[in-house]
Amino acid sequence: MLEGREVYDTSLNIASDFYNELVSRLFSTIPKVGYGAFHGLFTLTAPPTSSNLTHLYCEHFRDIHIIFPLIRNNHMTLEELEIELEDSDQFEHIVCNESGQYLQYPRLKVLKSSAIESEVIVGRFELPTPPFPSLEHLSLAHIYPFEDDAPFQGNCDNLKQVSLHLGMEDIIILGTHELFAVNRLPHVMHLFLKINLVEEPYELVLGEMISKIAMQMAPQVQRLSLRLLAFPYKDALIEAIVSPHSASKNIVSLDIEGVQLGLADLFMILKHLPSIKELRIEPDLEEDYTAQAVPAFEDEDEEEDEDYDNLSLEPKDYLALNLKYLSVMGKCYADTMNLITFGARVAARCPKLSFCDMTGGKL
Repeated sequence: MLEGREVYDTSLNIASDFYNELVSRLFSTIPKVGYGAFHGLFTLTAPPTSSNLTHLYCEHFRDIHIIFPLIRNNHMTLEELEIELEDSDQFEHIVCNESGQYLQYPRLKVLKSSAIESEVIVGRFELPTPPFPSLEHLSLAHIYPFEDDAPFQGNCDNLKQVSLHLGMEDIIILGTHELFAVNRLPHVMHLFLKINLVEEPYELVLGEMISKIAMQMAPQVQRLSLRLLAFPYKDALIEAIVSPHSASKNIVSLDIEGVQLGLADLFMILKHLPSIKELRIEPDLEEDYTAQAVPAFEDEDEEEDEDYDNLSLEPKDYLALNLKYLSVMGKCYADTMNLITFGARVAARCPKLSFCDMTGGKL
């Protein structure tokens, strides 16, 4: 058994050495290579060198610092960068070189950054110049690392897809720099917001402000995903979604997680989003956050919408003409039969509906 382990370790070392040699030769013999993909299965002992990369993907590294020089060496040519960091603080190594000089990525169009420790940050930083002026797709799947709106400077008219994870401090920072101003992101079509309000005190004004963020800053959004942790402002959220504004007319896909919506709320959403094709509601998150701030769901105690009370199986008036996909699931919906009845009624009023899943029970 011991001999087998020794053979395995030896072969792994050989494979690692071969991998480093292969990477080194690749970048030295093909100086104009445009794509680079690095997986941390083996440990790089020295950073590969190249100054012509346009696309770079890096994930699962034991020591991500080995790859930062490669990223910085290609800051003038990179068009797409996808990287998995150890924590949010390491993002500074991408936009700042070892001499302390800040870098600009003039051609970068796609930036996707995630972190193993996505909810931890030690310090934030500011940038003197816009780092990503050509950016079209921004995804920061970790705590926002900046003290300002740096990743949005000089590119708000270019951005088409945005994904952010925000806590209360992040919301204050970006709000101060007017990221949430009306029409700040006029061409964003896809928007994902994960907002964490765990341990934040209940303030209705705060809930109303946060509920309006998405539709306010990106009025042309078509695909909207909201993942809300410890979010007790259900009524404010519904009002923001169904209010008559351009976003309500444009939304074709809506995904809401972490908010315990009543059946009348679901009906209101379908009733006031004329273009909607996909609706997914999942109140129960994997994280046990909702119970801290949201009372237990009791649909029968709600003041139901009169139109919902009269919602029958007779398709006299169609509800959502374009709806094709409907999924509503969660342990908070204790009365499953009531939910399935709701699904049947909606199905009768949505002529294009082809998939309907009520708490795991497909209709």
